[in-house]
Amino acid sequence: MRKLFAISLVTLLLGVGIVAVIETDPGYVLVSYGNYTLEASLWVGLLLLLLMVLSTYLLLQLAYWVIGGRRSLVSWLGARKTRNAQRLTTRGVISFTEGNWQTARRQLLRAAQHSEAPLHNYLLAARASAQLHDTDKVQEYLRAASEAEPGAAVAVEIAQAELKLQSGDYLQAVTALDQAARNVSRHPYVLSLLRQAYEGLKDWDKLLELLPQLQKHKLLTSEEFEQLQRQVHHDRFAQSNSDLQQLRASWHKVPRPLQRDATLVAAYVGNLIKLGDQDAAEDALLYALKQEWSVTLVRQYGYVHSVNATRQLARAESWLTAHPEEPQ
Repeated sequence: MRKLFAISLVTLLLGVGIVAVIETDPGYVLVSYGNYTLEASLWVGLLLLLLMVLSTYLLLQLAYWVIGGRRSLVSWLGARKTRNAQRLTTRGVISFTEGNWQTARRQLLRAAQHSEAPLHNYLLAARASAQLHDTDKVQEYLRAASEAEPGAAVAVEIAQAELKLQSGDYLQAVTALDQAARNVSRHPYVLSLLRQAYEGLKDWDKLLELLPQLQKHKLLTSEEFEQLQRQVHHDRFAQSNSDLQQLRASWHKVPRPLQRDATLVAAYVGNLIKLGDQDAAEDALLYALKQEWSVTLVRQYGYVHSVNATRQLARAESWLTAHPEEPQ
């Protein structure tokens, strides 16, 4: 209570003193600008100056609140647009997943205008356009994705390759993966796409070159890899059915364990017989049968024109003794 009384008394005395000073010497201020003049006492001038400074400060504070800072009106409006873009993107993804391609594309593109990361929107819009068979729009949105995020060039290439594979344009898919294929250690998924493209093109030589990489990056199970490897070599034999040198070269590229595979041996030997290399055909069959019995290869042995027919017959009779239950 005493403290409050002391403060009130000091304030009162200070006010009386200021009034006394003003009455003693009010001072004089003259402001002139062009044809205009302003006359006032010094104290009124100081009061006006103080009001002007205070007004300027308040105006600056208002401007900062409107356009500056994380809590400004502009920032709030921008954040609101970003939140709306996120919600619209979510609806676009839902529409895309449900197969509503036209709706999904419209929602994704609207959201991209105010999205901080529109790459995903443009990539999905391109995929939706592919479903709508709108080729021009596919390319347009892929370009927009590249421009939105220059560092995502490989991702855009992969998306384009997937769309080309989807439409059966295998050569264009290989072309689209040009940059990504240069560093498959960072982008091993590219190998899977190249595999699909080469299979579509029936380019078995390229696929043969790709096999070690597919195995290295474990993109296939052991069973899938063996099946693919067998298919590649089998189809390479089919392509070599008119060139003996090429056929032999293809056989030498077959891994040793697969040279005992009855299906591959049969394909190889069939071409050898067709091209007239009976000795090589007999040698290949005998090697495979020595490793593993196969009725398929036994039957094929009967079509070989051996230089020693007597020995060939004797060998067949020995098999009959060892396998009397085999009709072949």
